[in-house]
Amino acid sequence: MEILLGEASNFEISLSIYFDEETGKISITGLPIKTKFVEVPREKRFERLYSYGLIKIDLLIAIKYLGISLQTIDMAIKEGMFRIALVLYIKCFNNSGGGRSQLSLKKYIKMFQESR
Repeated sequence: MEILLGEASNFEISLSIYFDEETGKISITGLPIKTKFVEVPREKRFERLYSYGLIKIDLLIAIKYLGISLQTIDMAIKEGMFRIALVLYIKCFNNSGGGRSQLSLKKYIKMFQESR
């Protein structure tokens, strides 16, 4: 399946989506950004460890987007990058009900206050 996301005078994004019925994996090609895929084993005993690994990835990406936001002068890009960073940051403290562990905001604030 191919999807055309946008057209302008010199702008076009065309995605191809493939579904492997044997493995259940979905592949998307043609994205205008670099992507990284993370596959988490579903073993219960590693659930918290992998949740914290995913939180680390979210926070590192949030920092990257904040850096882009600070360096650009285009207000649309600046605001978009900031919003993405904010959502990724909040997601680390929010219980989404998806079984993923989250960081404790109270512990974080206490640790921050003690370090000052």
